Amino acid sequence: MKKINIMPLKKKFLFSFIVVFISFLLVAGGTEVYLRLTGYPAHFTYRIADPVNDMWHLPNREGDIHIPIPNPEFIAHVQTNSLGMLEDREYSIEKPQGTYRIAVVGDSFVAGLEVPMKKRFPRLLEKQLAKSTGKKIQVMNFGVRTISPAAEVQIYNTKVRQFHPDLVLMHIYLGNDLGDDDAFYRDHFPDPLIDGSEKEFRPDKKAEVFWRRFNVMLSDYTRVYPFIRLKWMMLEERFRLYRQRLAQKEEVKKEEKIEEAEKELPHEILSEKEKIARINQNRQFKLLYRLIEKLNANVQRDGGKFRVYFTDYRGRFSPNERPGWVNIVKQRHQMQLVDNLKPEDEYSAIMAKMKEDGIEATNLMAVFAKDPQPVSFFFKRDDHWNEKGHKAVAAVMTGELTALIGKKEEKQK
Repeated sequence: MKKINIMPLKKKFLFSFIVVFISFLLVAGGTEVYLRLTGYPAHFTYRIADPVNDMWHLPNREGDIHIPIPNPEFIAHVQTNSLGMLEDREYSIEKPQGTYRIAVVGDSFVAGLEVPMKKRFPRLLEKQLAKSTGKKIQVMNFGVRTISPAAEVQIYNTKVRQFHPDLVLMHIYLGNDLGDDDAFYRDHFPDPLIDGSEKEFRPDKKAEVFWRRFNVMLSDYTRVYPFIRLKWMMLEERFRLYRQRLAQKEEVKKEEKIEEAEKELPHEILSEKEKIARINQNRQFKLLYRLIEKLNANVQRDGGKFRVYFTDYRGRFSPNERPGWVNIVKQRHQMQLVDNLKPEDEYSAIMAKMKEDGIEATNLMAVFAKDPQPVSFFFKRDDHWNEKGHKAVAAVMTGELTALIGKKEEKQK
């Protein structure tokens, strides 16, 4: 009787792995060929991982992107200059003589990719300030989508400082900046609160950046990889919207449920000093404020002036989204972000603390609230400002900064 040769377990496993791998390559290769033959558009990458700033833009890029899931309200046109700024023009490191230079740092609200470049508030602000002050004005956009205030401080250190701006504007979005700061520190980026940290060499961060850039390469040079990622993101988004609709149906049935939910929120009538004390006791708000103070100190040390603008989730103004807003507020209190403070109290507490420390600040939500339809400043399916919102923000900043820079002298008749 002949002996039956049984394939060793290791060889069997290796053979199975090779078969699966080759099958995967054939399927992926076939899909790649099909997508190219059918004209599937190439993926457009404009951002890249940065070992200090978390994210920055690739230089000299131009193209259209959907953010982050296809949205019928807009298709963003991205253009970057040789320095990686979201600009269609170049800037000299040396400030032109007689020019008042303003740098704006912030996340997606500053980047403004949802509207055309000429309709974004930094560009509108530049034009309006030049008219109101009679001076040469440069407003430089250093906004980057998804970054945190911690990253914004580092962007000032690594990108903005060399331009010696006369004024630095920082935008804070309370909708996610608290969590984004936590993520920045959790990912072990160099601490912006430590002077010189932007020069720190981190081998582990370099490896992570290499991996993220490898993902960018796959996205840029293949069709199948971004195709699968997009479909997965769309599936996640649909599932999220489905769950959101189910949750909202129960709460929207009776309007009084919303009022009851709001009444359940812990609230006390507090003085400004008591509100500031609550802010000071909270870890996340304390970190946010330390970062604001640090950027203010860095700017003043470099001979510039500093100002803060902040906004929050558009659901404050939308009846259809009000249940979701109430849930967000509840989550904030459950997370003990600021014990016994409602959002409007958080704003006033931050404003009061900044005023106490001599930091100029403006609550843009209060500006929007003056309009009969404040939700009209935002996109319907997106929390970001539409063209009307950018125009309103530019108008507010123009009024405040004209007084700071100096009004145009009227010619005597």
